[in-house]
Amino acid sequence: MSRFYQSLDAPRFEYDLQAYPGLDGLEFRGPRVDIDARPIVCLGAAQTFGRFVDAPFPRLLADALGVPVLNLAVGGVGPRHYLQPHYSPYLRAARLVVVQVLSGSNASNSLVTDAHETLHRCGAMLATRRDDGRRTTNREVLHEVLAAGGPSAVRRVVAETRADFVTATIELLSCTPVPTVLLWFSIRRPRYRERWDDIDRLMSAHPHLLDARCVRTMRGAATAFVPVVSRRGLPEPLWRASAPVQGAELRDGQIENHHYPSAAMHRLAARRLSPVCRRLLRE
Repeated sequence: MSRFYQSLDAPRFEYDLQAYPGLDGLEFRGPRVDIDARPIVCLGAAQTFGRFVDAPFPRLLADALGVPVLNLAVGGVGPRHYLQPHYSPYLRAARLVVVQVLSGSNASNSLVTDAHETLHRCGAMLATRRDDGRRTTNREVLHEVLAAGGPSAVRRVVAETRADFVTATIELLSCTPVPTVLLWFSIRRPRYRERWDDIDRLMSAHPHLLDARCVRTMRGAATAFVPVVSRRGLPEPLWRASAPVQGAELRDGQIENHHYPSAAMHRLAARRLSPVCRRLLRE
């Protein structure tokens, strides 16, 4: 996924992609960090990776604290991605681990299993249908559920999805042998009004589907919780172009970021995380 972002954003951004031993051939945002230096490790998706920004919050956090920070974010994944055994040596070697609250759409329910093995289609994670094994997304499945069973059926499947996501996140936080910081990094607060009859609105803002009850349950498994809710800098002008780029919008010949955290939001995240991480490092 990192290479996918780099191929799309090369006219403006250089993500300095790095590969690390044992991590299944994946590439991660640079700069390169020596695991023997016991870095802070950041786990997350495109928001932590820092698409469309020169300095994502892990880089800013390293500058603020004066310690190495390893950005292991992979766009589009759910918490089970990081439960794969090849991440264990990196979590054991960390001083502390920052875990972004990932998208609730990357979880399992009675209709699909999540794609933690990082299968992608045009930049989207794919789930596997339980009935016939076909690849799909939770968004597509929920549209089908709404058409067939109405809002009450959607609510039931979302409840299953949330429960599975929360279980996987708690497992990740609990099995990490160092202090953990759970990060909510979004344009919206955890408490929001669901529209069970409108799937696109239900899943309009990252982290999709998750609500305040999910957060209350997950944060109990973390050493600390940091909420960062902001729209600062959005929409963010990027570069001039004649064609759109996936994940951004083209307006009057200008690529604009409406979806991913802006540079200002990353600066805010680093400021909110810094005192919490500093305290945990001291302790």
